[in-house]
Amino acid sequence: ERRSMKEKGNYFTVDNRIFTFGLKPRDIAVYCCICRHINRKTGVAFPSRRMIAKECGIGKADTVDKAINTLIGKGLLTKRHQMRFDGGNASNMYTLSEIGDAVIRHEGC
Repeated sequence: ERRSMKEKGNYFTVDNRIFTFGLKPRDIAVYCCICRHINRKTGVAFPSRRMIAKECGIGKADTVDKAINTLIGKGLLTKRHQMRFDGGNASNMYTLSEIGDAVIRHEGC
């Protein structure tokens, strides 16, 4: 018996207002990738820059960084650096902002 995508949980949604921010395609791709990895219970995601680049078809991690910085600047995303116990870098922790709040800030209302 085949199950629908909805039953499998193999989907995510993105608010249509994302298109009101004047984002570049790479920014939207990175935003969608982070949406895809969000834990629906905690509201956070931990994809590595390398994973984001691979899933979005982006060749360089610094291009991912530019997109993330744009999303942060538009108020759509927050990022927290994390460290491993041995002092090395761990994947960043990303939290999506409520897009309605970001729209208000973006439009200056």
